[in-house]
Amino acid sequence: MRGAPRIAVAVIFLLLGGCVRSVPDAQPVHTLSLSNTLLPPSPLVVGASSSAPPTYTGPGPNPRPAGRTSAPAPKPQTTASPPRSAPVPSAAQLRAALLGPADLPGFSQDSKDESPIGSTPACPALDDDFSGSATATAGALFKKSATGPFIRERLSQLSTGRASAAVSTIAGLPRRCPSFTEDVPQLNGTVRFTVISLSTPRIGDGIAAFRLTMRPDSAPGFAVYENVLIIRRGGTIILITQTDINTIDNGLTSSSGNAAYQKTARVW
Repeated sequence: MRGAPRIAVAVIFLLLGGCVRSVPDAQPVHTLSLSNTLLPPSPLVVGASSSAPPTYTGPGPNPRPAGRTSAPAPKPQTTASPPRSAPVPSAAQLRAALLGPADLPGFSQDSKDESPIGSTPACPALDDDFSGSATATAGALFKKSATGPFIRERLSQLSTGRASAAVSTIAGLPRRCPSFTEDVPQLNGTVRFTVISLSTPRIGDGIAAFRLTMRPDSAPGFAVYENVLIIRRGGTIILITQTDINTIDNGLTSSSGNAAYQKTARVW
């Protein structure tokens, strides 16, 4: 996710560089599941149950003795419709579908949608926001205060196959890069990274999430958490990154992802 760890490193740099003299005490992260607040898709009704034949109540003997029923009426012939291809939004539609401050109460929009600080050569997949092969992209960055939490949204329009591969990449990151270290000159030392999976329900055409935790050696007991959530809708990928200090609210990740998905559905 190009810009995802960069935002976190920028936050660490801001806090430990003297701009902020105190940080909140560390709070436990209570759950590794987003499933309690992300809304699953509505079930699709594919048919109705058949009813039993009516019971004879007229005078005289039953003209249809027990055990004999009339032949079922022939079912009308239907021709299966070919599956509809997913709509392909334009760049203008992607921009229109971005979250805004009204969708994130208490947040304001930043002038940039990513930070230019840092990269993660030990896990290159973390630096990919999948925009390289996109036909259109749009992004926005929101903050609640100068020290967070931060919400970054990135929309990219890819082929359906490439979008599906992007979800698989996110799902596989905790196995590919469970932990690594990076030397960060801005922090005068080593930052230790860990990546763990976050469980999600089914939503859209594909979904995956993980948490990235960063602990600088120069600040024992200090941590930056980052939840990364990807949702696929056809060839569109919705990438939500939430960054916070010493604690993180999974519910905020969930509600942001759900709001982003629902907004794309309203635009196209």
